Amino acid sequence: MTSRRAVLSAYAITGLMLALWAAPASAAPEIRNVNIRGLQIGATTTLTIDGTDLLPNPQIVMSLPIAAQTVQPNATATRVTIAVTLDKSVQPGMYNLWLGNANGISGKVVIAVDHLPQRAFATEVDALPVALHGTVASSTKLRTTFVGKKDQDILIEVEAKRLGGKLRPVLHLYDEAGTHIAWSMPSPALRGDTRLQIKLPAAGKYTIELHDLQYAALAPNHFRLKVGMWQFADQVFPVAVERGKPASLELIGNIATDQKITMTPSSLHGQAPIPWLDAAASSGLRPVVQVSQFPEVIETATKDALQQFPAIPSAINGRLSAVGEQDRYLLAVKSGDKLRFELFAERVGSPMDAILEIQNEKGGRLAVNDDAAGSSDPQLNYTVPAGVEKIVVAIKDVNGGGGRRCVYRIAVTKLNPSATVDFTLKLERDRHSVSQGDRLVMKVTADRRGYNGPIKLIFDRLPDGVQTQGDVIPAGATGVLLTLHGSGTKVAQALTSVRGESIGVEPKLIRFAADAAHPIAAMQPWLSREFGFALGQASRIGFDVKLGRLPADVHLVLGGKLQAPVRCVRPVGFDGPVRLTLVTSQAPPLRSEERRVGEECRSRWSP
Repeated sequence: MTSRRAVLSAYAITGLMLALWAAPASAAPEIRNVNIRGLQIGATTTLTIDGTDLLPNPQIVMSLPIAAQTVQPNATATRVTIAVTLDKSVQPGMYNLWLGNANGISGKVVIAVDHLPQRAFATEVDALPVALHGTVASSTKLRTTFVGKKDQDILIEVEAKRLGGKLRPVLHLYDEAGTHIAWSMPSPALRGDTRLQIKLPAAGKYTIELHDLQYAALAPNHFRLKVGMWQFADQVFPVAVERGKPASLELIGNIATDQKITMTPSSLHGQAPIPWLDAAASSGLRPVVQVSQFPEVIETATKDALQQFPAIPSAINGRLSAVGEQDRYLLAVKSGDKLRFELFAERVGSPMDAILEIQNEKGGRLAVNDDAAGSSDPQLNYTVPAGVEKIVVAIKDVNGGGGRRCVYRIAVTKLNPSATVDFTLKLERDRHSVSQGDRLVMKVTADRRGYNGPIKLIFDRLPDGVQTQGDVIPAGATGVLLTLHGSGTKVAQALTSVRGESIGVEPKLIRFAADAAHPIAAMQPWLSREFGFALGQASRIGFDVKLGRLPADVHLVLGGKLQAPVRCVRPVGFDGPVRLTLVTSQAPPLRSEERRVGEECRSRWSP
């Protein structure tokens, strides 16, 4: 046993009592690599996971129903092979995958789920369709072959960015004679991934070549190469719908325009995933519709008069259907109104490089904007001059583009920053493991924008035997040190969301904590709101902190220090170093660059 004195700086003393209660658990598992980043719905896929501290009793943890999973023989602490069978009811899409064991839960990795057979990358494909998994190292060119038929429609697609990787994939297709017949580059519509669509010109053997755009693949450089035919949807129209009202949605991809989904979104998150028209035939990112709190209307054709905005605030969802088209809408205003016009196109997968223009009724320009910070989408603040009762909002593509994919949403709201009442929540980590009989301190940070009251934290689910203490962020505080108490006696894991609810204001503000570092948070935002919690077996090491031994009249001054007695209880034979970490509920000051990036992230979508 060893006694130490921890030196604490005065600026970090907030939440000290909670922070020093935390006792370290045995090492939780860490995932370094998964050989196959995909699971087949209704079938068994065998995954090999490399990492550290993977034993004992490892198991896959996901938010979807797993029918069965079996750990294969000869598992080690650094490599585990698990055969996973998914239930037939699972919707295709991207999901978080975690590894839990008796000591806790790992960080998450993104994995694809659909009906395609999942295979490790090989130089020859036996049958289509298939999904091949591997990595591209540096300047490597990977090649695989398949046998095709004359006039066969084939999709060849790489998922890399959409799996949280950094590969910039380029595809080439060669026929049996070695003639280069097609290729595809990284596409913004696929978030930097690539897709090749072709009708094969002849029967025979075809070769697919995959490499990094700059022949310098960055880590992580994993990929999933899909070959065959499936349904996909890269966009949705309308872009946004009003919460609680039924809407008919068009999925834009290789799905017929007359096939639509009807749903009534009730999501509190601001975005909602859309079910597939044919789940058994679909693959790729789940299509997403934005959920708005004010009226959302769809562009309608009018012969003599301009379509009007229904109110302020409201939004119109439109499409530049023809090359060179310009859409114009009428808005009734009052002198002195301070308005914000915001257009969503690039941020929702549209190929448009839009220009937003405010005109008078005769078509004269009053204001114009091309790009806003962090996006090629325009945003414009406008104060209505005296005597003006109507203005025209005009939208066009700077390159004159048009077509089915050129969809947009133009929203108008009143600009009154002083009336903003809001907050966002952030957890410091995407997973937390507490040992039986121990306590773990986790930090929850609140970014307040006009709301300074208390915030109640609510977990939708926790592992059996895990309790929370201190689950209210006090009024005016920028965060709280919440304590997880491992009071149970059985190992358990659970995936949960954490929401904060305002206290004492109407309407109640409900905001969900998000993992800002999630690799595909912008594409599938619900994945960033999923956190892993675990109750692990009892720890073999602990701490006894006696702050009560300090003088009762101790005072800290800025820049001063405090010595706190800390007693470490070690098991027999454990003589390694032990690190103490002080956790504070105070928000550290941000550099100007960090503050700018945070504002850009928040501006990616506003309802």
